[in-house]
Amino acid sequence: MPLHSSLKALLDNVLDAVVVVDRDGIIRGWNQVAERSFGWTEKEAIGQSLGEMIVPPEHRDGHRRGMERFNRTGEAHVLNKRLTLSGLTKSGLTIPVELTITEVRTPTGAAFVGFLRDVSDQERAALQTKQLALESRLMFELTALASERPTLDEAFEAALDAICELTGWPLGHAYDVSEDGERMVSRGWSRDAREIAPAFVDRTEKTTFSRGVGLPGRILDTGKSAWIERTSKDANFPRAGLGFESAFGFPVLSRGRCIAIFEFFSRDSMPPDEHILKLVQSLGAQVGRVFEHRRTEERRQILMNELAHRTKNLLSVIQGIAQQTFGKKDQVDSNEALQLFCARLSALGRAQTVLFGDKPGELALGEIIRRSVEGCGVDFQRVGYNGPLIELGSSASVMMSLAIHELCTNSFKYGALSVGEGRVAITWEESSSGPKGFNLRWEELGGPPVVPPLKTGFGHQILQRAVERETGGRAQISFEVSGLVYELNDASFF
Repeated sequence: MPLHSSLKALLDNVLDAVVVVDRDGIIRGWNQVAERSFGWTEKEAIGQSLGEMIVPPEHRDGHRRGMERFNRTGEAHVLNKRLTLSGLTKSGLTIPVELTITEVRTPTGAAFVGFLRDVSDQERAALQTKQLALESRLMFELTALASERPTLDEAFEAALDAICELTGWPLGHAYDVSEDGERMVSRGWSRDAREIAPAFVDRTEKTTFSRGVGLPGRILDTGKSAWIERTSKDANFPRAGLGFESAFGFPVLSRGRCIAIFEFFSRDSMPPDEHILKLVQSLGAQVGRVFEHRRTEERRQILMNELAHRTKNLLSVIQGIAQQTFGKKDQVDSNEALQLFCARLSALGRAQTVLFGDKPGELALGEIIRRSVEGCGVDFQRVGYNGPLIELGSSASVMMSLAIHELCTNSFKYGALSVGEGRVAITWEESSSGPKGFNLRWEELGGPPVVPPLKTGFGHQILQRAVERETGGRAQISFEVSGLVYELNDASFF
């Protein structure tokens, strides 16, 4: 049933693709716009099955049943309606098309004329408009999201979730950068990260990235965003092989200084998207001051809490010193006991001045431990400590002073040092992960049974989050049968 030449000339001047098929679904007409839209020439298309040529495989059964139903009953579901469907091109690409089908009568029977319009540009424009609206909304909301969250961790999570929504990437992670710009500490993940990628999260949190190493290290080193299209082919991506093929990240800046690094991961290989990189670079600059303000507020609150906590601990230590001095059954000389009590209080005062004075300066780790133990009024014969000479910078000195002081006072109140036969073993060594790093272990023995607390307090924050943030190390508290064990690994000297 070839088309009449006049009809063919008419169809070739129509602005839409026009396809004519007979009752069997065989193509009888194919205009020039159809050639441009689908890639097949008229010669290639005429005589072919429409369903096999331009209907995507997943829709062919439905197309075939519809033709059979019409031929059997005359019932049509798609005639004279405007539909948006998918069409298959010669190259295998699926394109969105707007379709209208009309039945025509010919001397040889019914035929169907389909008018098809490629709406790829319209859909692309609609998606771009939707994306721009989403970007504008998130740009507007992101600062508010970050500033309204009660803690910095929650502010990081809110920002990560917003950027995951914006980019469509499933996993996001944030590093907090130390004030000296040399250390990065894992600070938070996007929503449900531990359920989505437990192995990847675990590897990330156990890996120490230095300047130039891995995705966060190269961002810290250059101060610029970075994109990895195929992590499996990147020699400088230590987390390869854990299910994520592409990654990108960017610095969060405040007054020109990198204060955090955000990184995102996709399971598919994704080529660099300059639009995304420029957008997130802008976001990083926008929210940087918000995060810096929140971090300053958090540190101020930690110091205030520490002051209150230390005061409470000092009172407990003084009470313990009094009990040790005056509570002995064989104590006979009250004057001697009073002199001993005053001497211990003086030692406590000296230790506090050295450890927490206005200018702590640099101290050897062993000296920090000695003075912290002395500051708690503990008998040195009950505490063993051993390790190489390690000089700590002022920031690390203060934080380790707080940590050892916290461990001492807790042990004095609840642990091995609360009973006469209890003792503590403290050891430290240089870290094998790199220069200027150290590991420390605090182990209590011979004390009362210990169990994990039902809830953690401020002391727990000092021993874990604060220590990790200031030293870049990884802290762990274990409640062993023999007593509490505290470990800090890969901490920085400075």
